[in-house]
Amino acid sequence: MAVVAAAFFHQPIAWLLHGGFFLNDIPEGYGHNLPFIYLMWTTAVVILYFPCRWWAELKQRRTDWWLSYL
Repeated sequence: MAVVAAAFFHQPIAWLLHGGFFLNDIPEGYGHNLPFIYLMWTTAVVILYFPCRWWAELKQRRTDWWLSYL
């Protein structure tokens, strides 16, 4: 999502593909305001809700031994 947002706002994206915040310094002018961060956080939660709900339903339906380890 960070790469898509950076591309949409015409910000540098190469540093995100090579370690991001952990291995590189943040480029000058990169960043977003707090409402945008909340919007991206909410979007991530909504996107991840559906696969998590599917996984929970799968684990309820099936009692395979290996599912208890995941």
